Amino acid sequence: MKHIAAIVTALSMLILLCACADQTDPDKETTNIQTTTAPSDEETKSPYDISDDLPAGLNYDGRVINVVSSDRSWWIDEVTVEQQNGEVVNDAVYNRNLAVEARLNLKINNIKIPYANSNSSTVDAVRISVQAGSPDYDIAFVNAYQSLYNSLNGIYHNLYDIGYLDLTKPYWAQGVNQAIEFRGAQYAATGSIALSTMRFAFVTIFNKDIFDENNLAYLYEPVREHKWTLDYQYSLVRDFYFDINGNNREDNGDLYGFITNEYISSDPYWVACEVPILGRDADGSYQYVLNIEKLSDMVDKLLTLYNATGTCVIVHETADAEQNTMRKMFSEGHGAMVTLRLMEVEHSDMRNMESPYGIVPMPKYNEEQENYHTLMHDQFTVVSVTATVLEEDFDVMGAFLEAMASESHRTVIPAYYESALKYKYSHDPESWEMLDIVVENITTDAGIVYTSALSNIHHNLRTIMGSGTNTVTSRFKTLSKVMERVVGNLNNSLEELANR
Repeated sequence: MKHIAAIVTALSMLILLCACADQTDPDKETTNIQTTTAPSDEETKSPYDISDDLPAGLNYDGRVINVVSSDRSWWIDEVTVEQQNGEVVNDAVYNRNLAVEARLNLKINNIKIPYANSNSSTVDAVRISVQAGSPDYDIAFVNAYQSLYNSLNGIYHNLYDIGYLDLTKPYWAQGVNQAIEFRGAQYAATGSIALSTMRFAFVTIFNKDIFDENNLAYLYEPVREHKWTLDYQYSLVRDFYFDINGNNREDNGDLYGFITNEYISSDPYWVACEVPILGRDADGSYQYVLNIEKLSDMVDKLLTLYNATGTCVIVHETADAEQNTMRKMFSEGHGAMVTLRLMEVEHSDMRNMESPYGIVPMPKYNEEQENYHTLMHDQFTVVSVTATVLEEDFDVMGAFLEAMASESHRTVIPAYYESALKYKYSHDPESWEMLDIVVENITTDAGIVYTSALSNIHHNLRTIMGSGTNTVTSRFKTLSKVMERVVGNLNNSLEELANR
């Protein structure tokens, strides 16, 4: 086994392994006598074959598990799909559910809440149901920032109280566990059970034809040499602009070196440039740790990049619709590079793109920074057990979640990552190598996933990038006083929940 690619967050999110065949040394002398060494179990075992510890013979007599999720296209196929259709990920989800239902003798009832242009619609339905004492939902699949904020209202059970649930298993996101566990209590988890943990990873995508036409080296080697930084990206785009449509003004019909936006496309730099918002004190409580000086230096670099002649900044639209504009512009050949989430490569715009593209991580802060880091957009899915579930049903809920997570790791994750993402949506082995780097280093920051409880602290970077002026020092020095209070309130709320 020559190559092992561990698909893990910087804090051990998942484990996925890719095996390549051994290669024979062409200069090695051989004889007529051949010996064969049988491969070990470790070598022949599928790298995705990580078993759970559920006891054999669990039987829940056809019990219906009511799972609530959103019908928005971003998440619509995470829990259930209508039928097999020959598409590899769709069919993997379908077959996963059949396997879990047969294994535990239960039935999945997926209640999909209408999105209705609101990211809170699903968690609102859960909160209203729980507060009314109505057992409408057992398991909630909800986007992280809405779910964790509403967890402070006591709408979920502590997952450490749920039988059969083993959050230490590698198919659960250890980085997320470490970010949100609080003194023996945790109200949400994610990992292989939710495809959005990969789909919502931010990446840089580049157009190979445009790079070729401008005699630019592909970004793979700079990434390998740890030279892929904000300054390097700026050096590529600073003079990069061409008025394709000849109307003597910059618009979406022209050619740019970089397409981005000031809103969610600015979020990944918190993690990519190693600027954490929350840390922990010696007692495990959250602590505001933002380094204002480094953030200001990062913003200087970003504003230089965003204000370059060769950069097109798409203004934020309702429901993050600017992501569609950015993807469409890039797929039509109007940008050499673009910042998008991995999910965008699944769209027909990208599948039908005439020019080949490559995928690399987000750039680092500088060359001295050791690792690349990948942020999951704060709308990745987390799973929870609703507070109306009775204690006598904790075991069935835990068994269901554990079976779903482990079966997803064995079947759905390889279908998405190995078959779809690597072979269907990307174009070359170099991008596969880069995808390993991207996914190995997926992480998050408690300051981002708890942002709604923290006066939306990370949104201030969006505001600054939209203004075009570096106001980090004045803005965040003022916010420091507010943050001391709101972080204290967060700690107090979590302490109360943990002691219930």
